[in-house]
Amino acid sequence: MALTDLTEVEILQGSFSLLFVMICIILGMKIISKYFEYKRIELIAVGITIVLIASPYSASGFSFVNYILFDFPFDTQLYLFLNLGFTPLGLIF
Repeated sequence: MALTDLTEVEILQGSFSLLFVMICIILGMKIISKYFEYKRIELIAVGITIVLIASPYSASGFSFVNYILFDFPFDTQLYLFLNLGFTPLGLIF
């Protein structure tokens, strides 16, 4: 298993990044679901923004999970795309 190859700092970074991303996704979906109650379009924009602004941390979290499960780190291009690809969309929203 690849977990023994990682240092404690890498395990903490990957775990907390994954936790942060999951919290932001849950929070964003909760805000988006409030749209159906209040019918305010701003709630959709805020929910999507929260999810997309957390996307730089998703690369670290998903790379951590991928390395643990498959013993294979992400390519540099995929890591950079996940890290920087969705942030401009979040800033537009």
